[in-house]
Amino acid sequence: MKIYIKPEEEALYQGLKKNYGSSYYFTGVFLPEWYKRSKMIYAAYIIFKVLNFVGSILWYYSMVKSIILRPYDFNVLTECVHVSAILTLLLTSPFIFSIYQEELKRLLIAIGAGFYHYEDTLDEETKKLLDDYREKSDKQRKLLSKIMVTLIISVCVTHCVLRPIGDLLTNDRLFKPDDPDGFIYILPMDVWYYLHSTPTGIVIAYVHLVQLFFLGGHAINSVTTIALVFLHSLCCEYEVTVRNKMAPINPTFEILCITMRRLILRAEYLYEKARNGRIMDDVKTDPIFHQCLRKALRDSVRHQQALIKFGIDMKQFFLYPLLSILLLTTFLLCFGGIIFTSKGANGPLLMLYLCCMMAELYNLFVYCYYGGKVNDLNSQVGDELYNANWIEYGSIIKTEILIIQSSKFIKCGLSVGGFNDVDMVTFSDVTSAAYSYFNVLNAVRN
Repeated sequence: MKIYIKPEEEALYQGLKKNYGSSYYFTGVFLPEWYKRSKMIYAAYIIFKVLNFVGSILWYYSMVKSIILRPYDFNVLTECVHVSAILTLLLTSPFIFSIYQEELKRLLIAIGAGFYHYEDTLDEETKKLLDDYREKSDKQRKLLSKIMVTLIISVCVTHCVLRPIGDLLTNDRLFKPDDPDGFIYILPMDVWYYLHSTPTGIVIAYVHLVQLFFLGGHAINSVTTIALVFLHSLCCEYEVTVRNKMAPINPTFEILCITMRRLILRAEYLYEKARNGRIMDDVKTDPIFHQCLRKALRDSVRHQQALIKFGIDMKQFFLYPLLSILLLTTFLLCFGGIIFTSKGANGPLLMLYLCCMMAELYNLFVYCYYGGKVNDLNSQVGDELYNANWIEYGSIIKTEILIIQSSKFIKCGLSVGGFNDVDMVTFSDVTSAAYSYFNVLNAVRN
């Protein structure tokens, strides 16, 4: 039995189902209306929200106090800085997501509903192309999502299970007594904690640790993985068969470009249907053909407007999360310059920090690559219209052409806090600035 009752709710349900919507539930950032009708589900959602906030605040205090007590211990600094990044995401996500609930809802509805469905303006070859696209796009989306989720789960399992087992098998670190300043060694990381290493304290500390990585993993998933799904749906390239040849396709902007290029063919298809196969010798002067031409182009215009609205909502929704990611990545790169030029850093610490830094760089690269590509593809839509043989019908469809050409200048890519567009230039600026900082530090220390 379905738990949703409205068509819009069904599209939202499909969007959540396709894009790991459970992460929104566990991090307490979004709950659909139909779940609020269940007192049990709604109560569990509130509990997760409270646990998220209280658990994060307790860990934040623990991290800050650890840094204050041991400001020159690189092991402590490295662990605390990266965990603090996860905590920042956990604490800020509910607040940011609460501001942009409507944008998130529209994004999920668009994904769940399949962006845009053409009416009867597609010929058979174009329909086959679209079906092939949807099948391949769905497979790629699932693969990308599973890879990201697997990486997140691997990190959580490594910290909560594998690192303690490794310490248990290779050294006696877990059996070291607590330090007088409150540092304990029973956890995978050296950190100040509220309780001592008694049996009860150990159980509580590990439950608290698992809660941190469980909710932190869902918080990262709710931003990174779902952003990747959204962006992939717009512009990730793969190949489909067109007229027995493999052709590159960029969903869904490229599908829109195809409908633009095939405008006259689509209009002729509609004209044949309207005339029941009885085609006039000079279709160019037939008012019915003119109506079919406008109908086909208006369908593409509505598709373009739907994609632009999706891009603008996505830009607004990721406005501040992207700002946090950019600032965090820049900070980690600069902090890495201090660690890698220090003589007190050991090999395992450098490898751990290098992995963390590469993960953050990869995350930023994905946003920058796709953010620039969305704008490029939106600009390409207007250009593709010129590949259709429409010039002799310019006076008939001039209004639609004007809308298409003006819409291609709308910026619908990603933005950092609203003051800078995200593209590969942004990625280059961040990495080059960090590299310059590293060289300056290295020169000073030598």
